[in-house]
Amino acid sequence: MEITRSTVPGVGAIHQFVTRDGVQFGIYLNDDGARELVLYGPDDRDTPLRRIMLASDEADQLAETLHSRALTERVSELERRVNRLTTKK
Repeated sequence: MEITRSTVPGVGAIHQFVTRDGVQFGIYLNDDGARELVLYGPDDRDTPLRRIMLASDEADQLAETLHSRALTERVSELERRVNRLTTKK
Protein backbone atom coordinates (compact mmCIF):
# COMPACT_ATOMS: atom_id res chain seq x y z
CA MET A 1 0.00 0.00 0.00
CA GLU A 2 1.26 3.45 -0.87
CA ILE A 3 0.81 6.00 1.92
CA THR A 4 1.54 9.72 1.80
CA ARG A 5 1.06 12.32 4.52
CA SER A 6 0.54 16.00 3.85
CA THR A 7 -0.10 19.01 6.04
CA VAL A 8 -3.24 20.96 5.18
CA PRO A 9 -2.75 24.54 6.43
CA GLY A 10 -5.51 25.63 8.79
CA VAL A 11 -7.07 22.16 8.81
CA GLY A 12 -4.57 19.56 10.03
CA ALA A 13 -3.13 16.67 8.07
CA ILE A 14 -4.25 14.11 5.55
CA HIS A 15 -2.97 10.60 5.09
CA GLN A 16 -3.68 9.39 1.56
CA PHE A 17 -3.67 5.70 0.71
CA VAL A 18 -3.56 3.76 -2.54
CA THR A 19 -4.20 0.04 -2.17
CA ARG A 20 -2.53 -2.69 -4.17
CA ASP A 21 -5.64 -2.70 -6.39
CA GLY A 22 -5.42 1.05 -7.00
CA VAL A 23 -8.28 2.09 -4.70
CA GLN A 24 -7.67 5.59 -3.31
CA PHE A 25 -8.85 6.95 0.03
CA GLY A 26 -7.68 9.37 2.67
CA ILE A 27 -8.08 10.22 6.32
CA TYR A 28 -8.12 13.85 7.43
CA LEU A 29 -6.84 14.40 10.96
CA ASN A 30 -8.24 17.82 11.75
CA ASP A 31 -6.60 20.12 14.30
CA ASP A 32 -9.91 20.24 16.22
CA GLY A 33 -9.82 16.46 16.73
CA ALA A 34 -12.31 15.57 14.00
CA ARG A 35 -11.55 12.65 11.71
CA GLU A 36 -12.84 12.41 8.16
CA LEU A 37 -12.59 9.43 5.84
CA VAL A 38 -12.60 10.42 2.16
CA LEU A 39 -13.09 8.08 -0.77
CA TYR A 40 -11.77 8.92 -4.23
CA GLY A 41 -12.70 7.72 -7.68
CA PRO A 42 -10.17 5.90 -9.84
CA ASP A 43 -9.28 8.96 -11.93
CA ASP A 44 -9.31 11.92 -9.52
CA ARG A 45 -7.37 11.89 -6.26
CA ASP A 46 -8.19 15.54 -5.59
CA THR A 47 -12.00 15.40 -5.51
CA PRO A 48 -13.59 12.98 -3.04
CA LEU A 49 -16.60 10.99 -4.18
CA ARG A 50 -17.69 10.57 -0.57
CA ARG A 51 -16.80 12.05 2.82
CA ILE A 52 -17.52 10.28 6.09
CA MET A 53 -17.16 12.27 9.33
CA LEU A 54 -16.12 10.21 12.35
CA ALA A 55 -16.45 11.18 16.00
CA SER A 56 -13.34 10.37 18.03
CA ASP A 57 -14.92 7.24 19.53
CA GLU A 58 -15.97 6.07 16.06
CA ALA A 59 -12.42 6.61 14.76
CA ASP A 60 -11.11 4.56 17.71
CA GLN A 61 -13.59 1.75 16.97
CA LEU A 62 -12.63 1.74 13.29
CA ALA A 63 -8.92 1.64 14.14
CA GLU A 64 -9.51 -1.23 16.56
CA THR A 65 -11.45 -3.15 13.91
CA LEU A 66 -8.69 -2.68 11.35
CA HIS A 67 -5.96 -4.05 13.62
CA SER A 68 -4.88 -7.55 12.69
CA ARG A 69 -5.46 -8.51 16.33
CA ALA A 70 -7.82 -6.93 18.83
CA LEU A 71 -6.36 -4.58 21.44
CA THR A 72 -7.51 -6.84 24.26
CA GLU A 73 -5.72 -9.76 22.62
CA ARG A 74 -2.50 -7.74 22.27
CA VAL A 75 -2.68 -6.55 25.89
CA SER A 76 -3.26 -10.12 27.10
CA GLU A 77 -0.20 -11.28 25.17
CA LEU A 78 1.92 -8.50 26.71
CA GLU A 79 0.65 -9.42 30.18
CA ARG A 80 1.64 -13.06 29.59
CA ARG A 81 5.11 -11.99 28.47
CA VAL A 82 5.60 -9.73 31.49
CA ASN A 83 4.40 -12.52 33.77
CA ARG A 84 6.91 -14.95 32.24
CA LEU A 85 9.72 -12.43 32.65
CA THR A 86 8.89 -11.61 36.26
CA THR A 87 8.37 -15.20 37.41
CA LYS A 88 11.60 -16.65 35.96
CA LYS A 89 14.20 -17.61 38.54
